[in-house]
Amino acid sequence: MASSTNNLVEELLKSINSTTSLIQGLINEIKDNATTLATLETKLNTLNENSKTLSKIVRDDNGNKSVLTRIALLENDLSDLNTNYKEFKSYVYKKTDELVRLNNEIIKLSETDEEVTGKRKWIMASLQIAPGVIALILVLIKLFWGVDVGV
Repeated sequence: MASSTNNLVEELLKSINSTTSLIQGLINEIKDNATTLATLETKLNTLNENSKTLSKIVRDDNGNKSVLTRIALLENDLSDLNTNYKEFKSYVYKKTDELVRLNNEIIKLSETDEEVTGKRKWIMASLQIAPGVIALILVLIKLFWGVDVGV
């Protein structure tokens, strides 16, 4: 029985050693997990601070206009520019049409001026020739009929 008690004591000691070893391993893992959790907590806190800062920059004022405000202002400016561009484009097309119409009128007037100028030249030539023709007719009347017409 002494031998069986010794065997039981030895096995008990082996079991205690094995359990102690397992408990020490578990304690080491718990310490490692605690360290990892502390590191993770620190990183989460840093991430939280960074997100607050980013949120403040993007959404809130932060001493300047916020990014969202700036984007909204840019969108408004772009919309205004687009509207102004469309209005200016319409204005340019309208003025271009007016210039084309005016050019056509000028061409018509210059054609009319050429006709009028041609008529004026004919009238001027007629007026310059008329006294000579009248004088010739009076001379012929005087020659053929012998009538003195005051020439």
